[in-house]
Amino acid sequence: MSIPFIISTLGGAPEPETWVFIAAGQSNMLPTTESTWDDNPDTFPAGTLQWGRFSPNNNTLIDATIPLEHWGMNVTQDFGRGITMRFANRIKTQYPYVTVVFIPVADGGTGFSDGSWNKGDTNYEDMVSRTNQCLSENPDFILKGMLWHQGEDDRNNSGTYRASLLQFNTDWRNDITQADAITPFVCGGLLPAY
Repeated sequence: MSIPFIISTLGGAPEPETWVFIAAGQSNMLPTTESTWDDNPDTFPAGTLQWGRFSPNNNTLIDATIPLEHWGMNVTQDFGRGITMRFANRIKTQYPYVTVVFIPVADGGTGFSDGSWNKGDTNYEDMVSRTNQCLSENPDFILKGMLWHQGEDDRNNSGTYRASLLQFNTDWRNDITQADAITPFVCGGLLPAY
């Protein structure tokens, strides 16, 4: 892992920082399909890391890979580039002195209604545990927010989805040590027709 360079600015050089983003939800976050955006980059920029999941790198910082080490991922399969890669490239373009760390915890075919993302569910508790461990072992890291793309598995439960999502936001902001009531939550949506 390399320390990010510091750019010179008129008012002095910004201090290098490490920003942590949780990447959660289901298959749209993984992603399992290729992006159709022509301007989506093909690689993660230098200075993008992830909190590894697979042996021998479980719960350690490693370089970001395609795909990130989400639940049940076959890291040799060719996956799409997706949200996290585009997000990392935009962050690094605007803040080149920042190291980006993703906590990949998405899991295909999961939702609130099937008992995956509610407080106490396996996916939820894994997300909280992994994020808290990363932040505890790296006290200088700054939790900047969560990237969330989920809803396909709950599409037949639209009447309860909003309440479940609001409760989820209350719970993770209470259970993750650096989070608070205003920690950003970036939510991807499904096509309205779907």
